[in-house]
Amino acid sequence: MLPLSCAAAAAQPLLATITIGVGLGMYGASQFAVAHELLHNPLPKDRSLSWLLLVYLFYPHYERSHRLIHHVRVGTPEDPSTARRGQGFYNFFVRSVVENWTEMQKIEESALVRASWIAGPSLLGLSLLAALGPKALGVYLLASFVSVLSLELVNYIEHYGLMRKKVNGKYEQVGKAHSWNADFFWTNMHIINLQLHGDHHLHALKPYQRLENFEDGPQLPAPYPVMMLLALVPALWFRVMDARLDRLEAGTS
Repeated sequence: MLPLSCAAAAAQPLLATITIGVGLGMYGASQFAVAHELLHNPLPKDRSLSWLLLVYLFYPHYERSHRLIHHVRVGTPEDPSTARRGQGFYNFFVRSVVENWTEMQKIEESALVRASWIAGPSLLGLSLLAALGPKALGVYLLASFVSVLSLELVNYIEHYGLMRKKVNGKYEQVGKAHSWNADFFWTNMHIINLQLHGDHHLHALKPYQRLENFEDGPQLPAPYPVMMLLALVPALWFRVMDARLDRLEAGTS
């Protein structure tokens, strides 16, 4: 779809080119869900497919940062992908993008792997530029930005304000209380049960079709697309979600 979209954009006026880039980026949000499922699969071929898909989305380091940082540190201040209570999305977005990248530069020992995180998307972008011109490159970059923005919106809502407590100097085990769930059939069909996030964090290798909703765990009031839009307006987000956190802490929901 990317080459066809870029080829179409090359012959269009600027506004149409921007529209194509944004639309392609929104489609990329669903592709992140697929890449996420593949990167958790123990089969090397599936992880390779995940990496290729993430190159297309300009975010190849996510294949490792998600497993080595987020799943290890989730629900702690040390996890860039866990939003703290009172943290607005825009602050979270910058922190998550920057710190996941810088942390992976320290964690990943292979210089070749680190280089591939830049070389892969760069090669794709330069190929589009050479074959289809600057508008094609612009579409790729814009679509990638929108896709990454969507991914980080999802990261933001998945654990907002749900922090693990320290017990005897160590964080408690990840449990049902540390992820927001959204049991809405049609959106779960579209993003392969990503909204059943509590089960995923307890059983990271469980295939998406077997994930279940934890009815006794935190529940979002609406599916991801609605919550993503809400997160773009921090005042509204805090009004809805901080009240829900208060009820969770009081044990009333």
